[in-house]
Amino acid sequence: MIGERDNSTKYVLILILATMFNATSGIWIRLSGQGPVGTAMWRALIAIPLLAFAGAKGIKGAPKKDILIMLIAGAFLGGELIFFNRALVMTSVANANLFGNLTAVIIVPVSYFLFKEKIPKFFFLGAGIAIIGVIILVNGKADPQPSNYIGDIYAGIVALLYGMYILLSYRMRDKYPSSSIMFVASISMFAVLLAASLVLGEASVPCTAHDWLIIFLYTIFLQVIGLNLSAHCNGHLRVNLSAIISLMQPVFGGIYSWILFSEKLSLMEMIGICIVIIGVYLTKREYQKK
Repeated sequence: MIGERDNSTKYVLILILATMFNATSGIWIRLSGQGPVGTAMWRALIAIPLLAFAGAKGIKGAPKKDILIMLIAGAFLGGELIFFNRALVMTSVANANLFGNLTAVIIVPVSYFLFKEKIPKFFFLGAGIAIIGVIILVNGKADPQPSNYIGDIYAGIVALLYGMYILLSYRMRDKYPSSSIMFVASISMFAVLLAASLVLGEASVPCTAHDWLIIFLYTIFLQVIGLNLSAHCNGHLRVNLSAIISLMQPVFGGIYSWILFSEKLSLMEMIGICIVIIGVYLTKREYQKK
């Protein structure tokens, strides 16, 4: 049975902050001299000792079943990174972001049947508006050439794998702090990414201080801060609300590209950003109603 969540504005803002950190993923992958899967592998490995002190203490005496659930969650997270990075090279970036960020489509029905999550009366109005905003946003930069359908399928698998990670970590937040969940999850995440890196020939050691710095910042921003804060908010926000808030990730990704890489924001992209924000606001308002 999943415990109650208060859905307070404080944790909505924290999750938005976490989403801002999570949206930097593409920046570090672009700047890294390692392969994308290899970079993610190092991120998981470096995160283990960084999370060990607080994380190990929180799971002292935990049943083996709970540890196994956290390990499975981490394996889903590792798989999600593999498929997302493959999708980026097999389909358009727009399609990869579109399909990869439709986690809510997986989470909402599963949480309803699995956790008996109550869905507010007008939840689907706000959620639908946010999803439409994401579609408009990513299509503002879409490549007019036909996409590779296998890449699109990979991006869809991303939504499934990340959704399963969210649902498992959401369940564990009733018993354990977010740092403990991320500590255990990072172990299995590393194992999955190491195996994939070996298969793809990306399991190399960074050679320059620049590459080590990028990987370290990637680890801090994503694993230690972004995903850790997201898992923390899972103990205070309903998972369906969290899934819709996470749709803001492409919004921040577009803004970062505009600021850091001088990529222009088209009128369609700006309209999409505004629509996503409206959808998230309407969804949050539904969870504030008594």
